[in-house]
Amino acid sequence: LDGAQPEFVRTLIDQGHLPNLQRLLCNGQWLRVQSTAYMGSGSVWPTFITGHDPTVHGVYGEWVWQPQSMDLTRYAGNELPPFWKNFERQNLKVGILDLPFMPMVGLSRGFEISEWGPHDIVEGKTVAGPGDVERIIEAHEHHPAAFNTSISGPDDYDNLQKLASACIEGAKLRGALARSLIKE
Repeated sequence: LDGAQPEFVRTLIDQGHLPNLQRLLCNGQWLRVQSTAYMGSGSVWPTFITGHDPTVHGVYGEWVWQPQSMDLTRYAGNELPPFWKNFERQNLKVGILDLPFMPMVGLSRGFEISEWGPHDIVEGKTVAGPGDVERIIEAHEHHPAAFNTSISGPDDYDNLQKLASACIEGAKLRGALARSLIKE
């Protein structure tokens, strides 16, 4: 739950408002993910995607040094091999829905969807596969793209309310899409 306040989520679980997360918690672990970088969180998603720390995958932040040009480029994620590629090789179905900076691996079973209501835009468009997945996405209401709302500061109540409403609506739509994808 990227960006969720842990104590609030735990309270909702304890109050019975999040039964699916309660079931996951009973059969899994509750862990905090911390940035592997001193400042920023740019190395967290590459670490999650690859299962390796930055000393292996080489991404320490959102901006990557390019020694050939003596310049910085924004990290895009396409060159890192994701852990789910091995699942595909083992003939397992995999479903990946909109991880930040996720590379598309060309799954033949399951689904992979990138940039459907993203908070980090790399491609600037939704990319999905295999072919039938696009049909499933098109059958659903489009994500409200909550993160295009511009907030001028903590007192910008109108835009903060618009952002909150778009986030809530986006979470509902993402859940409906995920249920359809899993069902298919």
